[in-house]
Amino acid sequence: MNEKDRRYNQTIVWGCGLLAAVTILGLTALIVLLIQRERDAAHYPGSEPIVGHINYDVKPNYIRLDQAYLTQDDLVYVHGWYEDKFDLEVDDETEDCIILSGSRNRLQVGRMTHVSMCSTPSGQMVFITRLISRH
Repeated sequence: MNEKDRRYNQTIVWGCGLLAAVTILGLTALIVLLIQRERDAAHYPGSEPIVGHINYDVKPNYIRLDQAYLTQDDLVYVHGWYEDKFDLEVDDETEDCIILSGSRNRLQVGRMTHVSMCSTPSGQMVFITRLISRH
Protein backbone atom coordinates (compact mmCIF):
# COMPACT_ATOMS: atom_id res chain seq x y z
CA MET A 1 0.00 0.00 0.00
CA ASN A 2 1.48 3.32 -0.99
CA GLU A 3 1.52 6.50 1.09
CA LYS A 4 -1.35 8.11 -0.85
CA ASP A 5 -3.65 5.14 -0.22
CA ARG A 6 -2.67 5.06 3.45
CA ARG A 7 -3.57 8.76 3.89
CA TYR A 8 -6.85 8.20 2.04
CA ASN A 9 -7.72 5.29 4.38
CA GLN A 10 -6.83 7.36 7.44
CA THR A 11 -9.07 10.16 6.18
CA ILE A 12 -11.96 7.73 5.72
CA VAL A 13 -11.44 6.25 9.21
CA TRP A 14 -11.23 9.72 10.83
CA GLY A 15 -14.31 10.85 8.89
CA CYS A 16 -16.32 7.82 10.01
CA GLY A 17 -15.15 8.31 13.60
CA LEU A 18 -16.13 11.97 13.52
CA LEU A 19 -19.53 11.12 12.04
CA ALA A 20 -20.10 8.50 14.75
CA ALA A 21 -19.09 10.97 17.49
CA VAL A 22 -21.42 13.68 16.14
CA THR A 23 -24.26 11.15 15.86
CA ILE A 24 -23.77 9.96 19.45
CA LEU A 25 -23.59 13.55 20.70
CA GLY A 26 -26.75 14.45 18.78
CA LEU A 27 -28.68 11.44 20.11
CA THR A 28 -27.55 12.21 23.65
CA ALA A 29 -28.71 15.83 23.30
CA LEU A 30 -32.06 14.64 21.93
CA ILE A 31 -32.57 12.24 24.85
CA VAL A 32 -31.71 14.98 27.38
CA LEU A 33 -34.18 17.37 25.71
CA LEU A 34 -36.94 14.74 25.69
CA ILE A 35 -36.39 13.98 29.39
CA GLN A 36 -36.43 17.72 30.17
CA ARG A 37 -39.71 18.05 28.25
CA GLU A 38 -41.24 15.16 30.20
CA ARG A 39 -40.09 16.70 33.47
CA ASP A 40 -41.47 20.13 32.61
CA ALA A 41 -44.85 18.69 31.61
CA ALA A 42 -45.64 17.92 35.26
CA HIS A 43 -44.95 21.46 36.52
CA TYR A 44 -48.25 22.97 37.66
CA PRO A 45 -48.43 26.58 36.36
CA GLY A 46 -47.43 29.10 39.01
CA SER A 47 -46.24 26.50 41.49
CA GLU A 48 -42.90 26.64 43.24
CA PRO A 49 -40.59 23.64 42.64
CA ILE A 50 -39.46 22.09 45.92
CA VAL A 51 -37.39 19.12 44.74
CA GLY A 52 -36.93 16.98 41.65
CA HIS A 53 -34.98 13.85 40.91
CA ILE A 54 -34.45 11.68 37.83
CA ASN A 55 -33.47 7.99 38.04
CA TYR A 56 -32.52 5.91 35.04
CA ASP A 57 -32.12 2.14 34.98
CA VAL A 58 -30.93 0.16 31.98
CA LYS A 59 -32.66 -3.00 33.16
CA PRO A 60 -35.69 -3.06 33.09
CA ASN A 61 -35.11 0.05 30.96
CA TYR A 62 -37.02 2.91 32.57
CA ILE A 63 -36.75 6.54 33.60
CA ARG A 64 -38.35 7.64 36.85
CA LEU A 65 -39.04 11.32 37.50
CA ASP A 66 -39.90 12.38 41.06
CA GLN A 67 -40.96 15.97 41.69
CA ALA A 68 -42.59 18.05 44.40
CA TYR A 69 -44.25 21.46 44.12
CA LEU A 70 -45.94 23.97 46.39
CA THR A 71 -48.84 26.05 45.09
CA GLN A 72 -51.30 28.48 46.59
CA ASP A 73 -54.16 27.46 44.25
CA ASP A 74 -57.12 25.54 45.65
CA LEU A 75 -56.78 21.77 45.76
CA VAL A 76 -59.77 21.45 43.43
CA TYR A 77 -58.02 23.41 40.65
CA VAL A 78 -54.74 21.53 41.07
CA HIS A 79 -56.60 18.23 41.05
CA GLY A 80 -58.46 19.18 37.87
CA TRP A 81 -55.29 20.30 36.09
CA TYR A 82 -53.40 17.04 36.73
CA GLU A 83 -56.48 14.95 36.01
CA ASP A 84 -56.93 16.60 32.60
CA LYS A 85 -53.24 16.91 31.70
CA PHE A 86 -52.33 13.25 32.26
CA ASP A 87 -55.79 11.61 32.00
CA LEU A 88 -55.65 10.45 35.63
CA GLU A 89 -58.30 8.98 37.87
CA VAL A 90 -58.82 9.40 41.59
CA ASP A 91 -57.36 6.49 43.56
CA ASP A 92 -58.10 7.82 47.02
CA GLU A 93 -59.48 10.99 48.54
CA THR A 94 -59.67 12.40 52.04
CA GLU A 95 -60.63 15.79 53.35
CA ASP A 96 -57.14 17.21 52.83
CA CYS A 97 -55.51 14.87 50.28
CA ILE A 98 -56.18 13.45 46.84
CA ILE A 99 -54.26 10.67 45.13
CA LEU A 100 -54.45 10.33 41.34
CA SER A 101 -52.92 7.72 39.06
CA GLY A 102 -53.06 6.52 35.52
CA SER A 103 -51.08 5.05 32.68
CA ARG A 104 -50.97 5.27 28.93
CA ASN A 105 -49.01 3.63 26.14
CA ARG A 106 -47.96 5.27 22.90
CA LEU A 107 -45.41 4.15 20.31
CA GLN A 108 -44.06 1.32 22.47
CA VAL A 109 -43.49 3.74 25.37
CA GLY A 110 -45.45 3.34 28.58
CA ARG A 111 -46.04 6.23 30.97
CA MET A 112 -47.33 5.68 34.50
CA THR A 113 -48.18 8.75 36.56
CA HIS A 114 -48.94 8.99 40.27
CA VAL A 115 -49.86 12.33 41.86
CA SER A 116 -50.44 12.93 45.58
CA MET A 117 -51.77 16.32 46.67
CA CYS A 118 -52.37 17.52 50.18
CA SER A 119 -53.48 20.79 51.74
CA THR A 120 -51.01 22.22 54.23
CA PRO A 121 -50.94 25.51 56.15
CA SER A 122 -48.40 26.89 53.63
CA GLY A 123 -50.41 25.82 50.53
CA GLN A 124 -51.02 22.70 48.47
CA MET A 125 -48.14 20.23 48.30
CA VAL A 126 -48.02 18.18 45.09
CA PHE A 127 -45.86 15.06 44.78
CA ILE A 128 -45.51 13.54 41.31
CA THR A 129 -43.91 10.27 40.28
CA ARG A 130 -43.72 9.46 36.57
CA LEU A 131 -42.32 6.21 35.25
CA ILE A 132 -41.48 6.04 31.56
CA SER A 133 -40.58 2.63 30.16
CA ARG A 134 -40.15 0.92 26.83
CA HIS A 135 -42.39 -2.05 26.08
